[in-house]
Amino acid sequence: MKISFLILLAILLSFDISFAQFDYPYAVQGPEGIYIMCGNKIPKDFVYEVFRSDEGKDEWILLKVLSFKQNYDAFYQELVNVNSHNNIYELPDERFKPNIWDFIIKTNDVDSVPLYGGLPMYREALGTAFYDMDVKKGNSYKYKIVISKTNSPDKESLTKPIKFSTFIPNLKLKSFYQNVEENRIYLRYYASEHIGLMKVKIFRCNYMQTDFVEISPFAGFSNRHDSLIIGVIDTLVHKKNIYQYYAVPYDLYGNPGIPSDTIRIINLINKAESYIKALHTESIDSLNSIRIRWKCDVPEFLRTIDIYKSENYDKGYRRVGSVSPGDTQYVDNQVNPIVTYFYYLIINNAYGQSIPSSRITGMLGPVRKAEAPMELEAESKNGVVKLKWRKPTADTRGYYVFRSDMNQNDTLTQITDIIITDSLNVEYKDSLKNVRSISLAYAVKSVNTSYDISPLSELVYISPEIKITLENPINLRAKYNFGSILLTWTDVAEWDKNIIGYNLYRKILKADGTDSTAFIRINGKAEDNSMNYYDDSTAEEGVTYLYSVESFSVGESKSSLSAPAVIEVPVFRPVSISSLNVARINDGAMLKWNRTMQENIKEYRIYRLTQTKDAILVATIPFETESYLDKNAPIGESCFYAITCVNNKNKESKIDDWVGAEK
Repeated sequence: MKISFLILLAILLSFDISFAQFDYPYAVQGPEGIYIMCGNKIPKDFVYEVFRSDEGKDEWILLKVLSFKQNYDAFYQELVNVNSHNNIYELPDERFKPNIWDFIIKTNDVDSVPLYGGLPMYREALGTAFYDMDVKKGNSYKYKIVISKTNSPDKESLTKPIKFSTFIPNLKLKSFYQNVEENRIYLRYYASEHIGLMKVKIFRCNYMQTDFVEISPFAGFSNRHDSLIIGVIDTLVHKKNIYQYYAVPYDLYGNPGIPSDTIRIINLINKAESYIKALHTESIDSLNSIRIRWKCDVPEFLRTIDIYKSENYDKGYRRVGSVSPGDTQYVDNQVNPIVTYFYYLIINNAYGQSIPSSRITGMLGPVRKAEAPMELEAESKNGVVKLKWRKPTADTRGYYVFRSDMNQNDTLTQITDIIITDSLNVEYKDSLKNVRSISLAYAVKSVNTSYDISPLSELVYISPEIKITLENPINLRAKYNFGSILLTWTDVAEWDKNIIGYNLYRKILKADGTDSTAFIRINGKAEDNSMNYYDDSTAEEGVTYLYSVESFSVGESKSSLSAPAVIEVPVFRPVSISSLNVARINDGAMLKWNRTMQENIKEYRIYRLTQTKDAILVATIPFETESYLDKNAPIGESCFYAITCVNNKNKESKIDDWVGAEK
C-alpha cells in the first residue's frame, strides 16, 4: 500500500476545518501554477467564469468557464485530464468510482463529498477550481470569479493578490530507524512539522550504480506525541547490495517540502548463507554410538553447526554438540540400544541462526525405510504454485517440500517444516513470496512412522506466472574503434539467471548536452540482444551519442535503464598525396604521383600556388589517376602544387606540403 493513501485517510478528516480558513474565492500556489478555488457550490445549474489580471492593472482576461460534468464517464475523464498536470494524488480504484459518483450527484456542496472533495484535482473535475499554469515566477496576479446563471444577475468576487514564487512548505522529515532482515529493509521517519502534510514519496538508488527513482514500498503511520511516524518496508532489495534512500513530503497542493537526509544501507543480513543437505545417520555398533553425517556449503560467514537431539519427535530437543564449519559428521555416544532418537542441525553465521534442518532419526537397531512420494504434479495460477502428490505407503506420517530456482543452480532447498497428514492425495500451495525466478523445480520427501526420511521424489519443473524484478545492468562503457562504437557492460545475467537478454537504446545529444532525439532500440536482432556487448556501426562522425541498456526476461519483466554512457564520434579526414613530383615541360607543368592506398577515396583535388597569387583549385580528377598536365601553369615564375584526397563522406585532407616547379 502506498504511503499517500494511508496518510490520506487519517488527515483528510481535517479538510473541512482547513478549507474553512479561507473565504471563497481564494488563490493558493501549486508547484507549477496557481490554484483558484472559485466556491463551495458545484456548478450544476450555473457556471464559474475565471478572469485574471496582473496586479496593479484593471485589464481582465477570461481564462476558463467552469461547469459540472453531468455524465459519469465525462467526469472521470476530466479527472484524468486534470491529474496529468499535477499527479501528486492517485486516480481512484475502479471499485470506488460508483460510490464517489453517488456522493457527488446527491450534493451541491463540494465540501460535502467525503474525503475526495478536499483534493484539488477533484475540485477541478467538479468545476469549482481552476489550475492556472500560464504564470511567471516573480509576477503578482489577482483573479475575478463571476457566477453566471440563466435568468439571474451575475455575481462577481475577487481573490486577494498572489505572487507566484518559489514556495517550499514547512514540512520536514527525519530518518531515525533503519533495520535489515533478509530480503527487506525497514525504515522509519518522523515529521515534527507536519501540519498540511498530505503525501510522502520515497526515493531509492543502488549506490554509485543507478539514479534515484521513486519506489512504492509497504508503509504505515502512527502518531507519537506531536509527531507523525511513517514506517516503510522495502521488499524489492537484494543481499549484499548498497542502497541509498531519501523521503520528500508534499502538501495538499503538491508542493514539495524539505527532503530528508540521504541514508545509506548495506544489505548484508542473511540468515540462510548456508543450509544442510544430504543429512543421514548410521549405527556404529562397535562404538555403541550413532553417527550423524551431512553435507553443507561453507560460506565466509559460517561460524558453527549445532546438533540437537530428542527422544520425542515434536519436543524436548537440546543441544548435544557444536562443530566447526569444516566438519561433516558428529558421533553421539550418549545413546541406548533400540531407542529411536531424533536429530536436527542449526547453522550459526555472523548474523544469526538458520531454521532447523529436516529432522532425522538415529537408532542402534534397524528401522523401516521411507519411500518417496508418488505422482508429483505442479500447476501455477494467480502467482501461486499448487503441488499434488500421492501417499507412497500406509505408514507415511508427513512430508517435506523442497524447491530450487534458476539462481540456485538447481540446488534444492527445504521450504517447509514437516507437513503432517494421513491423506491419500496431498496438496500444498507455495505462495512464491520473495521468489524471483522464471523457472522452478520441486521435489518432496516423505517421513514414515519410524521417522525415516525417504529419498527425493521425481523432480517437477514449472514456470510461475509472476512478474519479477531484474538486476539493473551496470558498468556500461562506450569506445570508438575503426568506424564503429563498441558498447560493453557487466553481464548481470551471470548472477541473475532470470535475465535472457538486453535491450540497448541510443539517442543523439545536442552540442550543449541536452537531448535532441528520443531513445531508439538499436539491437533488435535476437543474436544481438543475448550478448553483453554490441558494435554500433551506424554511428556518424561528429555526432555525440548517449547510450543506456536494460535487462529483460520472459513476459513483460524488465529492469530499469542503466546509468548512461556518452561518447562523441570524432571526424576522420584522409591524408594528402605525399609522393608528388612536378616537372616543367613545353606544354606546361607535368604532375606525377603514386595512387593513394587509403580506402573510400573518391577523387583528388589539385591546387596551384605562385609567388604572386594565392592557392587556387586547378582540377578535380578521379582517384585512379596518377598524372596530370597543367597547361595553364604560368610561365616565367615558380609554381607550387599540392594534391588532396576526398573520401566518400566529402571529407578533404589538409595540405601539408607544396611541391615546386621551376620557372
